[in-house]
Amino acid sequence: LFIDIKDSEIAAYIFQKRKGSYEVSETKKIPGTERHRFSLDGLPRDIDTAYVSLPLSSLNYRVIDVPFSDKEKIREVLPFELDGMVLGGSDQIVSDNVILGSSANTYHVLAVYVDKALIRDILDNCRSYHVDPACITSIELRCMGKDFSLERLLSPVTVNEQERISSALGEIKA
Repeated sequence: LFIDIKDSEIAAYIFQKRKGSYEVSETKKIPGTERHRFSLDGLPRDIDTAYVSLPLSSLNYRVIDVPFSDKEKIREVLPFELDGMVLGGSDQIVSDNVILGSSANTYHVLAVYVDKALIRDILDNCRSYHVDPACITSIELRCMGKDFSLERLLSPVTVNEQERISSALGEIKA
């Protein structure tokens, strides 16, 4: 199950593994009163693994410069780097990062973060339906891929349903 939360709607993509590869067996629109409050009624009950995608508008970004490229070191220093930049401090967020590039022994890192309260609400909602997501990601951010730019983070991203399903499948395989 892949729950795709968009700005204006929520979709569920149900994948089944057949002959060693995944394929979409069903796509459903999910009713929701808010982006993080949605109903999973009518979906299969025997879900092994679930994923959730957040829209870009739910994410926050900062670009920081560090003198190293080691992902583990970056994860260690990221909370300290973000602490003064994030309202309420880094204890209130969940973050991840990607190295954008480097220049003069400095690595430019995109820190992507979201409020812990939002993640908690989404997880609580999923768990009320006995669904425990293995991963929370962003299809829209993933679709930027090679064409990534900071400017595109600020402008609306249009990803058609087939691209969304393909990206969801890529996330499942990752």
